[in-house]
Amino acid sequence: MVWIADMRARGERGDLAALGPIDFGDGLPALPAEHAVQLMLADLDELEAMTPSEANDPVNVARRASLLADFRTLHLLFG
Repeated sequence: MVWIADMRARGERGDLAALGPIDFGDGLPALPAEHAVQLMLADLDELEAMTPSEANDPVNVARRASLLADFRTLHLLFG
């Protein structure tokens, strides 16, 4: 989670604006890195704001696992 906090700070500073599009290989169009990270962080914030029963719903468990896998991909791409 430290790396994700760093990515949030990089986005707030505008460091991601110069990066090219990101393709996660999920069939969706590639998005500019800055926009993709903003969407991912908003999704993570939404998941973290859920009640325990909402967070434990299998759909949300899978959603969180997929999102964290995408963050790991970003970590590999951007360090």
